[in-house]
Amino acid sequence: MSNSPLLALPYLAASQAQKHVTLNEALSILDGLLHLAVITRSLATPPTTPADGDRYLIAASPTAAWAGHAGKIALRMAGAWRFLTPQTGWRIWISNETVLLVYNGTAWIAPPAPSSLQNLSLLGVNATADTTNKFAVSSSAVLFNNVGAGVQFKINKAAAADTASLLFQTGFSGRAEIGITGDDDLHFKVSATGSSFKESLIVAAGSGLVTFRNTLALDPQPADPTTPSNGQLWYNSTAGKFRGHQNGASLDIVAAATALADGDKGDITVSGSGAVWAIDPGTVTNAKLGNVNTATFKARTTAGSGSPEDLTGTQATTLLDVATASLKGLISSADFTKLSGIATGATANSSDAILLARATHTGTQLLATVSDVTITAANLNILDDGVDTALHFHAADRARANHTGTQLLGTISDVTMTVANLNTLDDAVNTALHFHDADRARANHTGTQLLATVSDVTMTVANLNTLDDAVNTALH
Repeated sequence: MSNSPLLALPYLAASQAQKHVTLNEALSILDGLLHLAVITRSLATPPTTPADGDRYLIAASPTAAWAGHAGKIALRMAGAWRFLTPQTGWRIWISNETVLLVYNGTAWIAPPAPSSLQNLSLLGVNATADTTNKFAVSSSAVLFNNVGAGVQFKINKAAAADTASLLFQTGFSGRAEIGITGDDDLHFKVSATGSSFKESLIVAAGSGLVTFRNTLALDPQPADPTTPSNGQLWYNSTAGKFRGHQNGASLDIVAAATALADGDKGDITVSGSGAVWAIDPGTVTNAKLGNVNTATFKARTTAGSGSPEDLTGTQATTLLDVATASLKGLISSADFTKLSGIATGATANSSDAILLARATHTGTQLLATVSDVTITAANLNILDDGVDTALHFHAADRARANHTGTQLLGTISDVTMTVANLNTLDDAVNTALHFHDADRARANHTGTQLLATVSDVTMTVANLNTLDDAVNTALH
């Protein structure tokens, strides 16, 4: 009888009697190997009351009926033990340990871990992952080891306004958070409730500047450190002082306070054992006052006492009195209306007597508007001011010897037209109205003259001949 090469199942032989026996044996072996699961792998001696169908992975150094079958599968079948030799690749489930083993050809081992796990939607290690915590680990410790050099644990966020942090919890309620939350600066926060966090420290991403958002408490030390480093700070509780190490020496950071002795301290005088400080008179100059904005006054319009305020010009006027006959101040709106009617450049205010006096008048006045002026020769002479202008004239102006230009003869009342008078007009210039004896002499005349205008001419042949000038022209 031959068996199958893998599971060693018995084959039926040709013309075999009782074929059912062989067939049933093969089926029993298949029944034992299919979905292979054993009760335990820790027994080396067969159990005392096994049942058909019980399976065991025989431990090392077996005894009794299992002797010589270490590492094999013991299958109880029809009241007897049948031993199955494992083949490479067989898998077996150890029920009492809930462990899966694989036969590698020489021994039963745990299945090798997968070389990679990619794009898993959820992963729980001894825990159950969910849609929020897609990776969950329940362990007393978690190790991230290097593979030959350093190791980095990266937490990435999409934008600066998002959060990338480590949240420490108690009973799944947040108690401390470290990370870049809301910006790219490193934040340290703590909470007593899990809902309200207090920020203690910020490290600026751009400069590395460390900002403490709360007070800093140094644990008191009874004595200075034995070998402090430069820059080290501490609080010496014995001396009651903050101390530090600088340039190789330990020194007090804040000197102990001492009472200020009484006396003149410059601009301030101290008295009462340092309890009373008084500013000396005259020491607060403009330079020592607070800055004043342009176009403002230092005053106060708010009711009650208090700090000075910066007032605009309009606000400042509310503090000034309105001027009266006995009080200086701002003019009233009624007075402003009166003044706005006065022309630009008007005479300065004076008494009525001065304003009415002609001696203080300027400009000109129509003579017809002066009621008490009599125009006489004496009056006109008074107008003499030595300037030859309109309405201003004097005796020299009236003298004919000083006249210039010409005058119509008809306007001269005291001229008698005689030869002697005409001769006096001779000024040796032959112009209109200016003539003399030579002008009247016919020998000096030029041009022609109508014969009818010549009163002393007798028309005779002799006279006509004298007109002959050898030119045959009209009348010649």
